[in-house]
Amino acid sequence: MRQIRKSIFPPTPRNLLHLHQLLEMNENRHFALTFQAQPNLFYQGPLMVNGMLVGLVFCNTSFIQDIAVELQNITVAGCDGTFKTVPKTIDNDCYQLFTFQIVYKNVSYPLVYALLNGKNEGIYTALFERIKDMIPLQYQNLMIITDYEIGQINAIHTVFREITHQGCYFHYCQAILRYARNKSIGVYNLVKINPVAANQLRYLENTCEVEFKQASNNLKIRLERSMHTRDRNTRTIRDFIDDLIEDHSEDRIITFLRRAGHRIDGYITQQIGPYPGEPDLLLQNI
Repeated sequence: MRQIRKSIFPPTPRNLLHLHQLLEMNENRHFALTFQAQPNLFYQGPLMVNGMLVGLVFCNTSFIQDIAVELQNITVAGCDGTFKTVPKTIDNDCYQLFTFQIVYKNVSYPLVYALLNGKNEGIYTALFERIKDMIPLQYQNLMIITDYEIGQINAIHTVFREITHQGCYFHYCQAILRYARNKSIGVYNLVKINPVAANQLRYLENTCEVEFKQASNNLKIRLERSMHTRDRNTRTIRDFIDDLIEDHSEDRIITFLRRAGHRIDGYITQQIGPYPGEPDLLLQNI
């Protein structure tokens, strides 16, 4: 099996430069294409900074050309990197997988991927310049949502001077919770036992200037939620799990998939509060 695998697949790349060289070889050309019936070129070449290879860029430019008209209506985009799900090289220089996404009809579509060997401002600036050249958006009407990485934010303002930048609400709340859980701060235990402190923490989450305009309404919904409602929903979710355990019908898995999403989403919404602008959901029997 190992010998067959070696005869079919190229060797593990030593580093990103070696991966670039492998993707440029004719015998590995199919790895640089999409999986469509009529494959398109997916690998768009190396990302260079001061003559040094700092990343590899992937993008289906043919698809972008096909949707160029729709891209003119895009008003929200986002970008973020993941540091766990990245391919491993022998030199371990693949630091992150970065994606640039657009929001179209409330659905996020990733358009550009990049394997990067770092996360400094120079790398992000070079990448955003490539993205701006590849994706024909109306950037003067665009809002880009990112986390709070300083190098990334500086690069965005350097390359996309005409856009509006907004911080990510998830990362904002995550930063607040990390700070509260710091043992040297000593706030987290107080928040768990003191309703006033918990309300103040929620208030802090919802007064961020970079977040949604419905923040005040979201806070109002959270503070008015009664403990009775939370207890009722807790019992409902437990009853649902008990019913599932006792269910021996052949379609129990389908039933679970159909019902679990609604129940768990509703349960979480009631326990931690809705996102800004989201209706105040109530768990109901299905």
